[in-house]
Amino acid sequence: MPKHDFVNDFHDTRTSVYEYDWPHHDAPDLAVQVWSHLVKAGIKAKRVERGVDHGVWVPFKVMFPEENPLDIPVVQVSTFHGYDLASQIRLGEVVGALRHEGYVILGSGMAVHSFASIDEIRSAPSEEKREATSAKVLAESRAFDTHLREAVTKRAAKERREGLLKLKELYEFKRSHPTVEVRTVYLSSATMYCYWISN
Repeated sequence: MPKHDFVNDFHDTRTSVYEYDWPHHDAPDLAVQVWSHLVKAGIKAKRVERGVDHGVWVPFKVMFPEENPLDIPVVQVSTFHGYDLASQIRLGEVVGALRHEGYVILGSGMAVHSFASIDEIRSAPSEEKREATSAKVLAESRAFDTHLREAVTKRAAKERREGLLKLKELYEFKRSHPTVEVRTVYLSSATMYCYWISN
């Protein structure tokens, strides 16, 4: 089982993470098949050579530690950069269809990913303000999580798609995901995941 580089963008916040490794199977031929599937479905996809992103290696490192290594190849599909949520959901649908061909599909992401909220809590001028800010952020996160669960657990694909698209209208949506790529990664991942478990 060869070892490969993987992307670490934790900067200097967790220096010990730079010493990690994650042995896994590379699968260039399989990656070409996935890429071809995306292109045939009308997805504008390009093949790139890069390390495995932390959205893959972090959960997989926890699920498959060294004493219980993963023995199947891994192919990473990244989401689009941009504000078009319909395209992200479409990507999830297309990737989700691969499960009929024997692929195991895992979507990785976080329902809440707001460094701005963390900074807001940290910069509060007093313990009382910090607690109040924490409570506000937690309430926003819970509200968004509730709406997200309602959207991704709809059985009908059309209703699920509509529910996901409505999330962008929520105040909590932008608060929970202030940057575009994080917002779209989670919606696309959620779509991939719910297509995998329910269709």
